[in-house]
Amino acid sequence: MPSSPRGPVLYWGFTTHDLSEAVQAILRPDDLWVGKNSRCQYSIIDFLEFRLERLTLPVPLQQSELTFGPELTQSIYATMQRELIGWQTGQVEKQQLLRFYQRWFVTLLKHYQIQQIWFAYIPHEGASLIIYAVAQALGIRTRMFYQSLMVNRTFLIERIEDMGKLPQHAGQWRPFADTITFGKPEQDLFYMRTLPPVVSQLRFGWRSFWPRLKAKLRGKIAHIGVIAIAARLAQRRQWLAMQARMQWDSTESFANKAFVYVPLHLQPELTTDPLGGKYGDQALFIEMLRLKLPPDIAIVIKENPKQEFESRSQFFWQRLRRLPETYVVDPGVNTYFLLHQSAAVATITGTAGWEGVLAGKPVVVGGAAWYQDLPGVWQLDELPEWQNLMKFKADFTLTRNALDCLASSMPEVVADPDYQTIHPEYESHANQLKLREILQS
Repeated sequence: MPSSPRGPVLYWGFTTHDLSEAVQAILRPDDLWVGKNSRCQYSIIDFLEFRLERLTLPVPLQQSELTFGPELTQSIYATMQRELIGWQTGQVEKQQLLRFYQRWFVTLLKHYQIQQIWFAYIPHEGASLIIYAVAQALGIRTRMFYQSLMVNRTFLIERIEDMGKLPQHAGQWRPFADTITFGKPEQDLFYMRTLPPVVSQLRFGWRSFWPRLKAKLRGKIAHIGVIAIAARLAQRRQWLAMQARMQWDSTESFANKAFVYVPLHLQPELTTDPLGGKYGDQALFIEMLRLKLPPDIAIVIKENPKQEFESRSQFFWQRLRRLPETYVVDPGVNTYFLLHQSAAVATITGTAGWEGVLAGKPVVVGGAAWYQDLPGVWQLDELPEWQNLMKFKADFTLTRNALDCLASSMPEVVADPDYQTIHPEYESHANQLKLREILQS
């Protein structure tokens, strides 16, 4: 039910059909909306494209003494790079943009007396992550959706670091642990069913250029981004050459060794930035894991089969190859073969950790994984001695109870349209009504 009268709210995103319809139905005159709808006061594209001349305010920009920690700043720079224009923006310019956006958002939020910000998704683009950090520093409430693998269930959290934290008090939503098969980690993940082929440089360049050209002709963007496209093509060419030279380790090379299985995340993704914190740098996560493991315990790394050139420079692999008792296998090796053979699973926040929970394995995570508070899951920075880790014995009754506690705080709604396909009873209008109720709570 709607809560008592509230102050002005800022909605960030909400560009997909159900979310957009829900916001339009409840938007009030003193609310702000940053999105793509004609009722939006600001276009989200202008922030992502760094179109600063379009970001007007009725008052001058205020001074800001806010400072962000190194981990958050790292995530902001990494997420800025996701947008094409970020590829033609140097580090110094990114620092200057960060300071500008910081002042701009401070001024915006104070001038319009914003009391709450709703994010359609966990902030994971440069500008969205900056306004989130500013709001946190100013004490403004933030709330965000993050769709789960469970049918018609979404996480609803106030801070990024709250992801996966068990609620202190049981919520109103139904349990779902009885729908989960424990002891069987194999899953049919819809987002892994189709692996895109590696295309030629010419086709990749055209796919980058043509949508930008159309958007430019329609007035949606200011620059095609030829310099950025050229920079991406150059880096991709180096990656393709490196892939051709890559020497993968065979599974026989560690056949008689106890090992921790580390399947790499697809990057860039919010599962590493910002959910990974300092371990958005996956190589750092593996380096720290190596320090904490006994010398005779191997680490087996498998590249994500959907990974392209971004976040995979030669330095990434050089850092991993210099580690002792660390093996890198071909992406085509079956992930469940490695999981079953492993002594433990390690990931920043990935689904492989959840599969490790289902298999009854000890799981090591480096960030705000949605399953981080389940039994048998440890944060890397709090990892016990290996012999104590190996004493873990899965008790799926305890896991079910923890999952049902988590489920009580997860609304029954689809906030991400990509997950409509796994919900056989999805109906748009009914879903919009649920979203409206949540947004007004």
